[in-house]
Parts: sequence; C-alpha cells; structure tokens
Amino acid sequence: MQIRRAEAADEEVLARIRRRAILALAVPAMSMEQAEQWATRAAADRIARAMREHDVWVALDEAAIGWVEVDRDRVAALYVSPSCSRRAVGSALLAHAEAVIRSSGYAIARLESSPNALDFYLGRGYVRWGPPDAEGAYPLRKDLTAGDLADHVSYPIVIAVVASLVGILLSGAALGAPDEALLGKTEGYPVCRLDDANIGPDRCLVGLFSHFDEAYPARKVARGGPVHKLERAAAEPAISYDMPSGRHSDVNGFLASRRVMGLLILQGDRILLERYQYDRKPEQRFHSQSMAKTVVAMLVGVALQEGKIRSIDDLADEYVPALAGSPYGKTSLRHLLTMSSGVKYLENYEPGDDNAILTARTYKQQSAGGAATLAPFATRAREVPAGTRFYYASSETVALALALRAAVGVPLADYLSEKIWKPMGAEADATWLIDAGGYEVGFVGLNCTLRDWGRLGLLLANGGAAQGKPLVPAAWVRAMTTPDAPHLRVGAATKFSGYGYQTWLIDAHAPYFALLGLRGQAVFVDPVTKVVAVFVSAHAARDLESRTEQYKLFYGVLRAVQSQNN
Repeated sequence: MQIRRAEAADEEVLARIRRRAILALAVPAMSMEQAEQWATRAAADRIARAMREHDVWVALDEAAIGWVEVDRDRVAALYVSPSCSRRAVGSALLAHAEAVIRSSGYAIARLESSPNALDFYLGRGYVRWGPPDAEGAYPLRKDLTAGDLADHVSYPIVIAVVASLVGILLSGAALGAPDEALLGKTEGYPVCRLDDANIGPDRCLVGLFSHFDEAYPARKVARGGPVHKLERAAAEPAISYDMPSGRHSDVNGFLASRRVMGLLILQGDRILLERYQYDRKPEQRFHSQSMAKTVVAMLVGVALQEGKIRSIDDLADEYVPALAGSPYGKTSLRHLLTMSSGVKYLENYEPGDDNAILTARTYKQQSAGGAATLAPFATRAREVPAGTRFYYASSETVALALALRAAVGVPLADYLSEKIWKPMGAEADATWLIDAGGYEVGFVGLNCTLRDWGRLGLLLANGGAAQGKPLVPAAWVRAMTTPDAPHLRVGAATKFSGYGYQTWLIDAHAPYFALLGLRGQAVFVDPVTKVVAVFVSAHAARDLESRTEQYKLFYGVLRAVQSQNN
C-alpha cells in the first residue's frame, strides 16, 4: 500500500470513498434514503474544500481505498472504503497523519486506531455524526451506543483526533487527565511548597513537580554545545499490555487512568511516543525525586576514572572528615552505593520519619547543610554488618554525595554539567536543589526536561556513551546495573527488584534497569534494544498500582518494538 498526498485528479474517487464511509456509519441513525441524501451531499460539498484548505493523503492499493485529512485545527478525519482491508489501511493512514501533525510543530493530544472499534466508539472517541450545519461543520458525538453502530463497528470510519499547539487537551473532562480538579486545574496548577509530611497539598503537586526549582533553592546545571537530536518515528508502535487484574489497556488507557504529566518513549535516537497532560509543556523541568540517586552514582564512576576517588572501598570519612563520628563516615563508598550500610534508618514516607527529618535538613534548609544534615543519625547503631543487607535509605546517598563533592572539589551541578550534561547534548539547562551550605541534595532534587531525562537514559543504554563518545566508563555502567553481592539480586534486595549502584534492577532474566523516584517518576532502560521509557507523574502517595502499570507499559513497549522488528 502506498500513501501519497492527494491530487485534484483524486477528487472523484475520494468523494466516492467518503460517501460510502459516511453511509456505512449513518445507516443505523437514519433511514437509508436520508443517509443516501446526506452522504451524497456531504461528499460533494466537502472534497473540493478539503483539497483546497486541508492536508489530504490517499492510500492506494489496486484502487484508492482510503483517505485522511488534517484541518487547520489539527483535527484528523479518516475515511476508509468498507470494501478494503479496513484495519490495516486505517492504522497506516492514522499513523501517517500523526507523523505529519507532529512534524508540522503540533502535538497529538489523542490519537485512536484501536483494533476494537466498538470500544473506541463507545468509550474513548468522538465521531462525526449527523448532517452538517450551515457552515459545513459536522457535530461530534461521544455517547454512541451499540445500537447506533449496529454491524458497522468492525472498522474505523470517521475518527476525530483533537490536538493543540502544545498538546493541551481541548475537549474538556471527557478527554482530560485523571483528578484534574484535585490537582489544581482551576487554579492553573499552582506552585507551592510541600507540607511537613512531604505528601501534599495535592492541588500543588503538578505545579511543584514541574517547577520545583522555583519553590526551593537550586543551582543551575548548564547545557552547552550541539544538542543531541532526537528524530520522531513515522508512527507510534501499537503498545498494549494486561494488568494482573486482567484489564487490557494501551497508551491512551494508561494516560486516561494514571496521573502522568509526561510520557516519553525512545528507541535509540528516535522518539516513538511523547505525550503531556495537565497542561505541562516540553520545556518545563520535571523533578527527579530519587532518580537523582542514579546520577550521583554515574558521577562517582567518572570521578573514579579520573582518580579523584581512589577506590569505592574507601570509607566516606576519608573524604569528609566531618563524618568521622558518624556510622556513615565509617561506611565504604561501595556499601553506600548499594544501600548496604546496615545503619538503622526509617524511610516509609510518613510524618516525622527519618526521611522527613532528612528532607527538612536538606532542601528545606532547616540545618547548616553539608555533614550537618546527617547529624540526627550520628549516633545510630549499625543493625547488621555493612555489606550484608539491602535497606533503602536516602541518608546513604547524602553521605555518598558529600564524599563525591569533597573528592571532585566543585559543586556537583558544575561537575554534572561539564562531565555529562554538555557533552551528552542536553537541550536545556537542568537544576539541582541545594541545602543551606550550598551542597547539592544528592538523594533528590535534579530537575530537567522530559527529553533530557530520555537522553540520560539513552546514555546509560549505550553503556555511558553519547553519540559515540564515552562519558561514563562502560565498565562502571555495567557495575551500576549488576548486583554487587547476593543480597542485591532481584528477589533478594526486595520481593520484586534488585539493586545495583543507586540503580534498580527490575528483571532477573534480562538486563533491564530503572531510575525510580517517589510519586511515579521513572526512567526504564533496556540496553539491548535501546528502549528508554520516561514517566514524570503526580501519583498519590503509596500508589503502587500506578507504579505496577508503568512496568506493564514498559514491557508492552518492548513487545511492540520486537513485533515491529520481526
């Protein structure tokens, strides 16, 4: 099948396709005579104007079998002859329309080519339905029933795809993201600081997680040099997955049910999919939460290669004498990297827990900063010998980051800029939150664009190289993404995961790994296929189901990519 731009000579056949497509959909809603009159008039009235004013493509096989138009408001209408291979033609045309829309500077808010057309019509899309008004515009209906569609639901006929210049959903709550009102839509998604429990307020989560460096002090991570170009794929892959409950879903279902601000899927240098919700924009910087921990580990590897860190078996207090009286000071960098200090610490994200204390003393700047941020834990006992148990404790990354800062002799934001951000080809400056002493908050606090999170994941997928240039030693990246000891293996560190150097290992049988952060921040990486999936979210506290669905979507992407390659 060939897809090409329609020409004047195609007007007659396009009118015939459109008439037959409209007729097939219209029959259940009106008499055959009425439908014939409407379809004939609609086809005759529309074709010339569409050819003159809109972008129109036609699919050709032995005969013209379908066409798609995209108007000035970037509403794509698809018409497919009922006698053709409906799903293949419809999917190909919609994919082509999406690629054209994106390449012209627009962003898709919703595109549907569901193989289950009944599901689409009844639950997820608008259909042009009814005669045109005086200006030639057709009404959109969403409340179709199975009776409306009768036997004509096995193929897509007229599908409306709504988009805007910045990917903002324009059609109200029906196409909106979940919990918009709760998350502050009516206030324009305000930016305000976290409460004492670091849980809310909910109305500020979207605004804060995309403007964290406006609410708390931060240092710039400067970009510079040529930007690493990411090309858009011609079409999105058909991604689907099943949840443990048995519910089947796809990307649109995921976005409709999960509090996702941005979703980016790369394969190598190609953008397979990029979506935004809650009025978020590509240029906004999204907060890492604990994904920053993996970046600290990357920088440790760079410093080790440069000889600024002698060995990861050195104790932390060899670099930070102020930690000499702390159990963290007497812990090796290796055991800090693997969250295996054995020091008692409570991180369960509740008011007053150790993590709330650490947050207050770091980027909330309720201490002098630096080693002082760990003062409340200086007398803690080591519950088990170091290197024998995994326990997720953000305090260990703080100690590691302080040792790294002392070793390299410059702020970590500057070190990240020079060693990774600039040579990686980041498209925008990032920022990193700082404590009252000016030290970067290693356990959280990195803010960057969705695409730069993707570039960072791609750097790891490529073994620490960007555009062929090694930035992080390949051997170090392998060490980061491999369990260093039996207690760190998948299923041993936690029930479902393993742990490398500040990096989550997510599959016992494949080399997949992830950067994970609280409230749904994630970068999933497959170093074999070079697939990177980035999620920036505003999940409810302890929303484990949404995290599970991220995993399911990632595996769905891998299946879709494998299917395309076969």
